[in-house]
Amino acid sequence: MPIYRNISSLRKELNGKVVESGKEISSLTYYDENSIGLLKIKDHPMFNPVLLSQVITSNSEILIPKVDNLNIPVFKYAIHFYVEKGEVSVQFNSIENKPVLNLYTGCRWNIRIFERTIDKLILNSTKEFILHIIVEKV
Repeated sequence: MPIYRNISSLRKELNGKVVESGKEISSLTYYDENSIGLLKIKDHPMFNPVLLSQVITSNSEILIPKVDNLNIPVFKYAIHFYVEKGEVSVQFNSIENKPVLNLYTGCRWNIRIFERTIDKLILNSTKEFILHIIVEKV
């Protein structure tokens, strides 16, 4: 998420915000500095859609991050599963939440969450397993 300074003598409107001459703005958009009178001051902090990336090999509970790396609250996200080996069951938020999602070797599964409805993944298996989980902000 670069930070720009308005080096023109004019007011600029970027992302719906007015940037006075000499002032700075951060933006998720990268701009061609020469064409609009902005000077990029720094590239950091950079946007990263990955909230969580883990390889799980034992029964566990995984908490879904509530903020991203820029400390912005996360309400929309996608959860991706890939089972490299074994079988594992996934429950969302509580062990009382039935039916469980059963995943097996070679299985890929994705879910998009458009409201913050899942805060925890509960993983259980009676066999050895290798499960890859990625949670990304959408």
